[in-house]
This record gives sequence, structure tokens and C-alpha cells, in this order.
Amino acid sequence: MSASRIRRSRRTGGAAGDPWSVAALHVVTTLTGSALLALALLFGVLDSDQAWSAAHVDEDWNIEQWGVDEEVAARRAARLIDYSAAVSILRSLNPAGRLDPGCAAKPRAVNARFTTAG
Repeated sequence: MSASRIRRSRRTGGAAGDPWSVAALHVVTTLTGSALLALALLFGVLDSDQAWSAAHVDEDWNIEQWGVDEEVAARRAARLIDYSAAVSILRSLNPAGRLDPGCAAKPRAVNARFTTAG
């Protein structure tokens, strides 16, 4: 999204233009470890469960390999409570996921040099 589009979105009440949305977006970014996941959630590309799952792919893999670490599980549960609160704020302030149609994500072909042989 270009800087001019962000400014225009903020002037017209677009997504994350108010302090509460910005704060909630910050919490989601921090808890998922990814600004990309937070923006995908904000703009309705991913739902909250998909974003949370994507943020924990490596942790889930470790659980499958080695079993559950109770301390890590307790910390994750506490973080999920904060994440859910931030998501509910984003949903209440941006109910439709105000994706600007001019910047909608469209699937693109991956450059061949970055693909891996399976």
C-alpha cells in the first residue's frame, strides 16, 4: 500500500486510522511476530484463527515432534487471551475488514528460482 493510499485511508476513516485500531494492530503484530499476519487479519485476508495458527507453525511442529511443554503451553494460552482481546477491538472498529479494492492482494506466480523441487 502506498503512502498516499494510507493517508487517504486515514482521512476517510479507513482501517487502522484511529488510535484504538493502531494499538490493537500493534498487539496482534507483537503476539504473532508478524506485521504481515496482522495486516492480513486487519484487511480480512485471514481470519483470526488462521493468523494465530500461521504465527505458531514452528511451535506446533515442535509439539508434534517432542510433545507439549507445559510452561510454553501456559504462556501461549495467556498470549491467546491478549490476542483475542485485540482481535475483538479490531473487529468492532473495522467490522468489514476495510480492504481498499485498489490494493487487494492477488495471487502471483512465484519466481522459478525461489521454488523448490518437491
